[in-house]
Amino acid sequence: METFIENIKSALSSIRDNKGRSFLTMLGIIIGIGSVIMILSLGSGMTQYVNGQFDEIGGGTITVSIDTSKTIKTFSSNDCYEIKEQVEGIKGITPVGNSFDATITASKGNYDCLITYGNEDLKLSQKTEIIKGRYFNKDEAEDGSNVCIISESNAKKLFGNTNVIGLTLEMSMWGITNEVQIIGIRKDTQLDEIYAQLGIGDIIMMDVP
Repeated sequence: METFIENIKSALSSIRDNKGRSFLTMLGIIIGIGSVIMILSLGSGMTQYVNGQFDEIGGGTITVSIDTSKTIKTFSSNDCYEIKEQVEGIKGITPVGNSFDATITASKGNYDCLITYGNEDLKLSQKTEIIKGRYFNKDEAEDGSNVCIISESNAKKLFGNTNVIGLTLEMSMWGITNEVQIIGIRKDTQLDEIYAQLGIGDIIMMDVP
């Protein structure tokens, strides 16, 4: 015990006798620890930011594709609902298809259209946030109703404002023309911003049953 006390006294005496060197040593330790803490904080913050960006454009989803060159079997609508009900942890399941072959006509002119179609759980896979109106429901999905969801920026592009719930668009696809009613406006996503940055922001993106 006495040896330990003597060592403490000797250390304190050395600090007093070499104040400048002691200050620089302490400063180096403080800067080193501070740098480590800052780097760890930045790393954690960047991880959370990147994960948040992925979540916003559809993180937490699993996509299953069928190789049609090896089988003609596929999932039915009933299969989707049974998987959702029987498999624990699944919030939603939907078939998903896309078509770039559509064009739509609105008061502002004609536009190419990217159509994404699925059932009522499509909004979960795309993390859709509805800001006006609503998303289509199960009955509309099963009936293939002529309703649609468009983005906030697309509503402004087509009509000049977002007060468009209940209005209709003339959609032509595969030589068939139908009127589809707008029932919901969704918040713009990171995907919308990416398309705009790539110079394809004039394409109207639409969710349908």
